[in-house]
Parts: sequence; structure tokens; C-alpha cells
Amino acid sequence: MKNLFSAFGFICMVFILSCSPSAAEAQSEEEELTLELVNQWVDECIQEDGSNLGVSNCYREAVGKYDQLLNKYYKRIAKYSEGEEKEAFKTSQLAWIKHRDNEIKFMNQYYGNMEGSMFIQIMAKREMDITKQRVIDLRRYLEISSGGDYEG
Repeated sequence: MKNLFSAFGFICMVFILSCSPSAAEAQSEEEELTLELVNQWVDECIQEDGSNLGVSNCYREAVGKYDQLLNKYYKRIAKYSEGEEKEAFKTSQLAWIKHRDNEIKFMNQYYGNMEGSMFIQIMAKREMDITKQRVIDLRRYLEISSGGDYEG
């Protein structure tokens, strides 16, 4: 019986791994993702479904896309930073994450006490805007370090 469960677990793991994108595919998608593409995607998503729920879902999904960009830009800056600069950057990013999490916690408390579905959309947009702004900030660092020629 124990071997049956082990075999079943192995088969499930193989199935899950075969259905999920490979690390190379995921990295390729991340490399192709740009701020402009995400901004365009958000606009198109909202055009497809302009209801409160639809727009809220677009904003929530956009947070994930902006987060991918955030990770991409973070890795690039960290790769070319050294010593105290690298430590300061890491400290800055950790502080930003803490700020973002605290801001979201506050928004959930603040808007969670209000009635109406519009507040769900307002919270989702605010969370998206917080992440998007950090992406813009990190991209500016990359633009400055590349002499303004940064694409990505």
C-alpha cells in the first residue's frame, strides 16, 4: 500500500511539472516583459471588462506582472552593484517591501470598513500603483546607469 501512495505521488509530481512552464520559459517571459507592455495590458484588460469586478481583477493581475518586472529590475541592479552600494540597495528594497505590506494592511482595514463594491476596485488600484511606482523607480536607476539607453 505504501508503494502505491509513493507511485501515485510520483505520478502527480511528474504531471504537475510537465504542465508548468520550464524555468527557461519563465525566464524568457520575464525577459520579454516591459513596463510599456504591462501598462498596455492593463488598458486592454479594462477595455475588455469595465465592470467593477472586471477592473479589480485586471488590477490584481497587473500587480503580479509589475512584481515580475520588479524582480527583473532588482536582479539587474543587484548584479551590477557592489559592496556598500549593494547593501544599501538591498536594505532599501526590504524597507520598501515592508512599507508596501503595511500600506496594504492599512488599506484593507480602512476600506474594509466601508460599504460598496467600488472600494474593492480602489484598493486593487492602489496596490497596483504602489508596485508600479517602485518598478518605475528601479527602472530609472537602470536608465541612469546605462546613460538613458535602457530598454526593458
